[in-house]
Amino acid sequence: MATANKRPKAVFSNVRSKKIGDFILRIRTILLNILNNSAIFTAPTPTVPSVTTSVNNLETAEILASTRVAGSVSARDLKYDVVLKAVHGLLNYVQNLADNAPDEATAISIITASGFDLKNAGIRVKAPIAVKNGAVSGSVLISAKSAGARTSYNWRYSVDNVTWIELPTTIQAKTTVSGLTPATIVHFQCRSITKTGAGNWSQTMIIVVQ
Repeated sequence: MATANKRPKAVFSNVRSKKIGDFILRIRTILLNILNNSAIFTAPTPTVPSVTTSVNNLETAEILASTRVAGSVSARDLKYDVVLKAVHGLLNYVQNLADNAPDEATAISIITASGFDLKNAGIRVKAPIAVKNGAVSGSVLISAKSAGARTSYNWRYSVDNVTWIELPTTIQAKTTVSGLTPATIVHFQCRSITKTGAGNWSQTMIIVVQ
């Protein structure tokens, strides 16, 4: 395994989630990724159901806080702190798995599969596949780690992780899919195609479409 200061690190930054709604959506996405990769994350601590309950409580409190009922904002903030503490617990769980991985590549794949951000030696690392909601409702931006020059990329998505819909092949390591149904859970994969042929499909990344 890499030395302590250079090992792959799981990261969660609140800067990316300034709004409560965005924060909740991000946590739900992380939980979905952990559930979808149960072969890796066999015993999350805290448990996914317990964190889900805390997120649901926060969502309810946020709705009440928007009405400005007396005391509702401070009550919402307390529930936010509960969720944040739980997320850091999951972050530590994922990091522990990564630290005990047999090699750096496996550690990186563990962190990427969790949905947390990834850093290596203090530098943000490009994940094998990354997804995020686009500016237009129902659109998702997909990107992959570049496999070098003269490489093209296959992309596909699924709403049930069984039946896959392929997207047009690109020569850039990114693409966009639109027309998806908001509030739908969608799974994404990619693979590179070089002169030696097509590689394996990547691990699955999940997102809740906005």
